Amino acid sequence: MDDLKKQIVEMRQVYEMFLAEGQEHLNIFAQVISGRPSDSDETISNADLAVLQSRLHLIKGGSGFLKLMQIHALCAEACVRFKQASPADRENLPYLQYVSSELQKEFSILAELLKNS
Repeated sequence: MDDLKKQIVEMRQVYEMFLAEGQEHLNIFAQVISGRPSDSDETISNADLAVLQSRLHLIKGGSGFLKLMQIHALCAEACVRFKQASPADRENLPYLQYVSSELQKEFSILAELLKNS
């Protein structure tokens, strides 16, 4: 964690940009989730799956570069899952809700680290 804090201080603007862009990606996830309970029978369309894959890939790349390994691992797993997903898979929506929630937690931790460094 100390190495990460040092890197955040040295590359503060890059981390701030990553955080801002990450929030934009989460807003897209929220639009896909919008109004759908986790036990919904609704599915995610092909177009939405493609958008999710693209956004997750961007977060994964940035987080890997910035050594934010929990975010990177979460996105790597989600990228694989959504790449293999069928729009008819009813587990996509609950999984997206989980990923979105976990990313929000990680971005909150990053925001706190930026605030305190």
